[in-house]
Amino acid sequence: MGHLTSRLESLATAAASSSSSETQARSYTMPHSYGSRSTVDTHMDTSPSSNGDDTSALPEPTPEEAEVYLNKFREWLKNFPCIILPHDMTAEALRKEKPFLWLCIMNITSMSVEQQMSMKERVRQEIATRIIVNHERTLDCLQGLICYISWASTTSSPGKPFIITFCQMAVLLAYDLGLTKAPVEEQYFTICFKMWGGRPPPPRLRTLEERRAVVSLWFLTSVMSSFVGKMEALNWTPHMSDCLDVLEKDKQYPSDELLVAFIRYQLVADEAQKLLVRDVMGESSPAPTYVFRKSLLEKLQAVRDGLSLNMPVTSVLQAHALATEVQVNSVGLFMQDIPVNQRIESMYSCLRAIRSWYDVFFGIPLEKVPGAPFAIYIHLSQIQIALYRLTTSEDPAWDKDLVRNTADLLLLLDQVVGFFTQIDSVYKIKANGGEETVFLMGAKIMRNIRTSWEPTLSRHLGSTSSSAATQGADQPIPTSHSTQATMDMTSVSMMDFGDITWMSDVFGPWEF
Repeated sequence: MGHLTSRLESLATAAASSSSSETQARSYTMPHSYGSRSTVDTHMDTSPSSNGDDTSALPEPTPEEAEVYLNKFREWLKNFPCIILPHDMTAEALRKEKPFLWLCIMNITSMSVEQQMSMKERVRQEIATRIIVNHERTLDCLQGLICYISWASTTSSPGKPFIITFCQMAVLLAYDLGLTKAPVEEQYFTICFKMWGGRPPPPRLRTLEERRAVVSLWFLTSVMSSFVGKMEALNWTPHMSDCLDVLEKDKQYPSDELLVAFIRYQLVADEAQKLLVRDVMGESSPAPTYVFRKSLLEKLQAVRDGLSLNMPVTSVLQAHALATEVQVNSVGLFMQDIPVNQRIESMYSCLRAIRSWYDVFFGIPLEKVPGAPFAIYIHLSQIQIALYRLTTSEDPAWDKDLVRNTADLLLLLDQVVGFFTQIDSVYKIKANGGEETVFLMGAKIMRNIRTSWEPTLSRHLGSTSSSAATQGADQPIPTSHSTQATMDMTSVSMMDFGDITWMSDVFGPWEF
């Protein structure tokens, strides 16, 4: 695996060298209205200031900009409703009530690279001061971290990694606030150590705000652990199951149903991910991992069948469900000897889910993509690896023409490059000379991946796919012969689908 990592580092280096100096962070917008009417239009004005003054160098948004950014973030929450922002909550009121949450929202929605970088440092300083120095344990801090991690792609840039640190800070807060256990369970342990204190007060009721926070945090740690590879997901507890049931039953806000759906899908994905890791580690077990595929598919279908007919199914939720389906169908597929009929059926199901995922992803309106949470980009990378494995499979029973006609990976990579390039032209952030947006950098990385994968993919598909689908994007970045050789995809064909740590190398110059 170390040999493979060194090979992948070459691609990361190629991606890094293609950009001028540092790559800075960005932000975004979104759809569907839950519960209350938003005051912001889908095609909102995201310019720095409506009065023509350039405020991009200010350390934080002006009061006017703060209102625009808060409304923009309300739209983003429709993609992953981890918190509730009342429709009558102003930016000024939010800053007074929850200053850290306000800071995090302003950071990830700012339309100025310089301002984002300045606020990013403030977020780090606030975390250190509030949580470590002052031992602050508040829902303000926890919700701020949850929002910041959920849209991590908007603040990613060269420099200091933050995903693991911020996730662990959020987990620390959840533990200290007692959110992972039922209040009565927490009280039991308190009584054991304070028998002399008399009758304890009755356990307090858990608020819906706290319930949203803890299940959202579990979701994030589960998704991020499959991406980073250096951390574990927060343990799922019976109390979290209770939180899901309460949110689903009470329906205080229509968006709670959507949040519950995300969590239920991820519970299935988390099981599949653990089985994929077991394949990679070669752990002994009384049963091969592929035998669990049927039960996981049944659980996945149960989640789909349980969705309310009145709940708007967003593109991001559809993509999440399909990414889960790809993971489930990949369990044991590339690691074990599976009966031929079952193997081919699994491969076809995986391919079909991959094609559907791309259709949903490319179907998201350009102006709404920036508001998609970071999870969708993690899934993009996982989907590409799964399709690569299917395309390069040497199974004599596998129809390569079916793969090419259903999902040609080279053409899809071209399409992703063009998609990212177009998004950058729609969602304009003020950047100084030499700086690149997150989408332009993503397009360059995808070009490098395509350049490296093309020889092997073309050989397996029997022809070289056209790169005309770039739709006017920049020309592919030239890759040195040594880099091309180093990134030989015969090595990647041995890559374990469950080992997603390679993405940290491929996305080289950014530290998540």
